[in-house]
Amino acid sequence: LYIAEHKVPGNFSYKSVFRTQIKDSSGSEKNQLLTCFPESMELISGNSVLQIRNRYGTALYSFASSNLYYLQQREQLPLFTARPVPVAVSPNGKWFCFIRHSSSDFVNGTLMLQNAETREAFVLNPNVPFSYKEVPVKWSPDSSTVLYEKNGRICFANPDAMQRKVQLDEKFRVIGRGNINCVNFTRSQQLVYIDYDIVYALNVSELYTMALYSSYIGMGAAIARLPYAFNNQKDRFSVNDDPSQLFVIQNNKTVSYYALSQGKFARAEILYSQPVVDSQANVLAMSVTWPEGKK
Repeated sequence: LYIAEHKVPGNFSYKSVFRTQIKDSSGSEKNQLLTCFPESMELISGNSVLQIRNRYGTALYSFASSNLYYLQQREQLPLFTARPVPVAVSPNGKWFCFIRHSSSDFVNGTLMLQNAETREAFVLNPNVPFSYKEVPVKWSPDSSTVLYEKNGRICFANPDAMQRKVQLDEKFRVIGRGNINCVNFTRSQQLVYIDYDIVYALNVSELYTMALYSSYIGMGAAIARLPYAFNNQKDRFSVNDDPSQLFVIQNNKTVSYYALSQGKFARAEILYSQPVVDSQANVLAMSVTWPEGKK
């Protein structure tokens, strides 16, 4: 038994235990990794399997069998490592998205969609900026649809259709201009989309029908107008279930809370709008949580 430790600046430092069988003076058996440090974890397969990722590979832990094994593991001890890339798991745990990058290009990568059980992978966008913070996708609550950005447009895809190779051509799966910050799903299976200062909404079930005619009639129904233009590079938004309320975080400094008229297009009513920090401070991160069924 022996212990190996990596000390990487700006990353986790931890020790791992290995076992090897010394055969003779000519060498030994393959190193067997006995421990599994959780640098990153995701619940997949309907929350029945815990996926654990670290610099040595990917391991799966089954709650049913209480068994852990390495699905993918490096053949040799890695001398130079980086932290695992982030993944965006679908709500049902069947699919996840990540950005795959090569050792020759640290700036850009390929946006991938992968089945958690079969490990079959599909390309959503062959050229996206690489990030260790987040994956630029959004999942519908029922996991039937994933949104992604490509060439300044927001597109959608059906993972099951991609697996069966019956997916519509991408030109018929465009929601509109912008990036992934311009869209969000609600629990009631509605998609809310902000273009400049107009807020649109449509049902997820109508996506394919609307996309076929989007060049003629646009995507969804306009439900509100914001008092300013939404900056999709710096701003974030979140909506409640209806959607009847909308929350905007502007440049991680100001939060604005709006009421949206139901059944008619009108200017969004400002309920609250204030900076959350003074001019000398910075916010590292903010998120919005809507308790289910609550107003």
